[in-house]
Amino acid sequence: MKKYLLIAASSLLVLLCLTPLGLDDWGGHPVKFSVANLVYCCFTYYLLRNTPDTPSKLKAIAAIILPIILIFSPLHILHFYETLYSLPSSVAHLMGIGAGIVLTCTSQTMKAAFVSSFLVASLWMTLIGYDFWANKSYYGTYTGAVNEQITPFSMVTANGQTISSASMRGRYVVLDFWNTGCFVCFKKFPQLEQYHTQYKHNSKVKFFAVNVPLSRDTPGQAARIIQKDGYTFPVLLAEDKSLISLFKVNAFPTVIILDPSQRVIYRGFIENIDTPLRELLAEYR
Repeated sequence: MKKYLLIAASSLLVLLCLTPLGLDDWGGHPVKFSVANLVYCCFTYYLLRNTPDTPSKLKAIAAIILPIILIFSPLHILHFYETLYSLPSSVAHLMGIGAGIVLTCTSQTMKAAFVSSFLVASLWMTLIGYDFWANKSYYGTYTGAVNEQITPFSMVTANGQTISSASMRGRYVVLDFWNTGCFVCFKKFPQLEQYHTQYKHNSKVKFFAVNVPLSRDTPGQAARIIQKDGYTFPVLLAEDKSLISLFKVNAFPTVIILDPSQRVIYRGFIENIDTPLRELLAEYR
């Protein structure tokens, strides 16, 4: 029993050491996915290779898994939507354990092929797959591309003037929906400012930060925050809550692209708009 408690404690220690990788400053969850996968694969393989009989191997596997289940299960069950983005990087611990088990049972001639496939799959998930997961989880599509007709709408400028969707017709319009309680939204603003600066002389496209007011916000708070931080992109207020339903904004931030005919053609992360936007503007005459 002492041996398996030690294994469980070691698994918990490994888990705690991997946790900071989920922070953006340490690489973020896409990087954590591959590292956790690889570390737990090696950890499991090492333990099972040095465990003589099947009952002992099963107990060792249970000891490795136990801390992961005890920590991540309540977190994802109680805060499912809030932790949806990090779910694959949590599951990666279990996937790594599964890979370690398979590696232990695989013949020597098949080990190289399995390891190569395992590494390629992990790398793909880090570089590409995690973006697909995030887009599908939060925005409903894997790439962000949509084709949806919307009804006419209006918003309020920072100066209190009402502008209608009709005034936006005839150009591509990028709407970045945010609120004052969204920490991630503020981290994305430099990207929005970059696009706004890059395209400010291009009459074919316009960028807006669309603030969705919270009940605690004071009048003019959103515009003051943007000005204080030195951003120059224009701010609109989505005071009519029906706009959230109209644009199907289920998470913040959400970036929407409207085409010149006022159809929604993109819903997703701001990081992924560069290529499609350049292609659209190149085609638009």
